[in-house]
Amino acid sequence: MSPQVNEFTADQVEVRANQENGILVLKGNAFLPSGSPRPPGGSSGTDFGDFNQYKQWMNSQGYDCVGPEGKGQANPALRKCPIHSGLVTSISRPGRSWPGFFQQYGLLQVRGTIASGDQAWPAYWMLPDATWPGGGEFDLMESWNENKASQTFHTGVCIPNGEEDLFPDSCTSANGKARWHLSKGEDIDDEDTPTGRSFFSSYHNFSLEWDANRITFRTDGAQTNQIWEGDRIHGSSEARTLWDEITGNDKKAAHIPRRPFYFLLNHTVGGQDKGPNPIQFSEQTLKIDYVRAWQKCSIASDYCPNGGTFGNAGMCTGSGIQYPSPCTRCLYGGTGGSPNCQVRGFDRPEFNPGVSYWVDANPRWPGVYYKKLNGACPAGGSPTDGNCQVKTFGSAVAHVPVPGVNYWVDSNPAWPGIYYKQVSGSCVYGGVLSGNGNCQWKALTGLRSGVQYWVDGNPRWPGVYYKGVSGSCPYGGAPSGNGNCQLRAFSVPAAAGITLRPGVQYWMNPDPRWPGVFYNQMAGTCPVGGVVSGNGNCQLVGYSVPNQPYLMKGQSYWVDADPRWPGVYYRQIDGTCRYGGVRSGNGNCQLVTFQTGVLEEQVRYFVDTDPRWPGVFYRATY
Repeated sequence: MSPQVNEFTADQVEVRANQENGILVLKGNAFLPSGSPRPPGGSSGTDFGDFNQYKQWMNSQGYDCVGPEGKGQANPALRKCPIHSGLVTSISRPGRSWPGFFQQYGLLQVRGTIASGDQAWPAYWMLPDATWPGGGEFDLMESWNENKASQTFHTGVCIPNGEEDLFPDSCTSANGKARWHLSKGEDIDDEDTPTGRSFFSSYHNFSLEWDANRITFRTDGAQTNQIWEGDRIHGSSEARTLWDEITGNDKKAAHIPRRPFYFLLNHTVGGQDKGPNPIQFSEQTLKIDYVRAWQKCSIASDYCPNGGTFGNAGMCTGSGIQYPSPCTRCLYGGTGGSPNCQVRGFDRPEFNPGVSYWVDANPRWPGVYYKKLNGACPAGGSPTDGNCQVKTFGSAVAHVPVPGVNYWVDSNPAWPGIYYKQVSGSCVYGGVLSGNGNCQWKALTGLRSGVQYWVDGNPRWPGVYYKGVSGSCPYGGAPSGNGNCQLRAFSVPAAAGITLRPGVQYWMNPDPRWPGVFYNQMAGTCPVGGVVSGNGNCQLVGYSVPNQPYLMKGQSYWVDADPRWPGVYYRQIDGTCRYGGVRSGNGNCQLVTFQTGVLEEQVRYFVDTDPRWPGVFYRATY
């Protein structure tokens, strides 16, 4: 191949920013001599397989184009050809301020399709600003209307010394020398790629890894071709003889190029021993997803420019420092790189359904907790000993008695009130310290000496009671059940907010359909607050349902990169998508769908539900 000069219209080069995650499209189309697009159909009566007839037909129609021998209109602005096609390069054009893009060594990638149709000849390739073929050529992809890709290295040497053929004027027979064009290429069929998908209809990743001693070609990560410095590869030359072919002397030692190269992406039509038929021609398209160039790290300062030692996890570590190495690469998009690349993140729900929470009603630290993970609180909250506290509540012990605590009423007029025994020298159930190791929970007035009072902590009717006399309450209060009188009732004031009562069995339900704190109903009611909910429970407090989509810790998710339905999936639960998304085939739920072009089938993605960094990842390259 050789570079061509051209000017382009939207019929040849188009950027589709809002399609398939953004793509570049190179086209081949048929045109009339006037420059208008030619509608397909009709008959010319010409055999386009013969170049001379093809040229005669073009001239008869009023075209002025570069012919098979290179003759014709040299000015691109005046050129009139029956087929126009597109080319983009990274070399700067005369009069442009952009310096262009060249790179020497590293990893070079192009992800795209292969165009098909009459005389289609697409290619993703690279050249240096040097004499061809001695300067070298890398063909990351070249195809000739076949569902296969060729990846080829071209170079040239000057024999007999075997140096790179960079000065053809001096490498002549008059000087006792001969120019040899060397090349080594390998083909890969679509079914032999890791994805097994058609080159015509699916995107594939074509790459070149290049250093001073070796070049390696890959398609979708699978190696197709490799050349080392000094490898003997086949060549052609005007000086080649039949004896060279018989003896293998047509193989010469190749040199790995050591100069910067630039990109060329083009869709050519023709060049295959016959001309394309412009009368029956249909538009051909070559779609390019991205072009990426990566520099190769080689010395310690490349890997860890700010000090430290490079490790297997892609991190630089040292005395008091730890940071991601710039040599960790996200070859297939995304962010991060140490050790993984994230292609999609998720919001964290307030309560993660995969975390085991519990409610502690101890009045010293009432709240919702879960166990620490590696000494941290990845699901939020504050560290407390070996646990993490997500929610803090008030305690009801200062307002109502605690079931199970042994309270008594002392009617001594010197210190009338309700008492209980201290716990480890403190009044954990409210009140103040008093003598003899007791706590005065409430001070009372109006008690009668000789009357037997008691405290009932039942949450349905907490209060101070005494036995009625002849069906009446002569010492105050109001009649209650079982012939008793309630002298004083207790309740939690509204200003106290959400409070927990020791002795009540609470639990935290993180189910995203109804996240909240619950307890069992008592005789069909919710005497300690909250509202009646299903299954005989009471919901003391409800929390906001998490934003969709979210990941549930412990749930099994997977990524399907099939371009027909790319997304994140999990198995249906009882025929429903309990954790968001929509039902899909085979009893699955599609939680997230990806735009075409984001995922690449040859990449092994995984879903991490860790609440510190929920997302879709793949392993970075070092």
